[in-house]
Amino acid sequence: MTTPATRKPRADALANRQKLLEAARFHFTQDGPDASLNEIAKRAGVGAGTLYRHFPTRDDLVAAVYGNELEELGNAVDDYLATMTADEALDAWAERFIEYASTKRGLGEALKALRERGDVRVNPRGVLTESMDKLIDAGRQAGTITSDADGEDLLLSMAGLWSMPNDERFEERARRIVRLTLGGLRHAGRA
Repeated sequence: MTTPATRKPRADALANRQKLLEAARFHFTQDGPDASLNEIAKRAGVGAGTLYRHFPTRDDLVAAVYGNELEELGNAVDDYLATMTADEALDAWAERFIEYASTKRGLGEALKALRERGDVRVNPRGVLTESMDKLIDAGRQAGTITSDADGEDLLLSMAGLWSMPNDERFEERARRIVRLTLGGLRHAGRA
């Protein structure tokens, strides 16, 4: 007999969890971490009970949204590199990074509090620098990146996104900053 602790979640439960994460990401990006949990459940097409079964507290949901965003961002690199040129993969991933930055900005204070309590166990710097290193290496092999920068340099150069005002111009300005940064990677001489 299978015990509840070892039983795999049902497909519909996994689908509901994913819908909740997507709905929460939308509302947290729009309204911040105090977004209505009822609106999140409604957008996901589930009841409040389903939301609380998956995420007993708001903090659980915030941490899960952030972890899911980061995991998807890290996984996207291999998918992009398998189906696109190195340059296209870099651009596609940069666009995804801007979405991630938007979500993280909406959750900034809540994530800081969770980290201070030790409730966020993902390593964003590791995931991001590893992803950026892969993209930079692919660009160098393709001859489209001439800079000797590495993933950590790229991450630090884009860290300014988190200091930008969280207003209606955020995405436009973020794209401009990212384009400038990627242009530097592509056209810089060796430092």
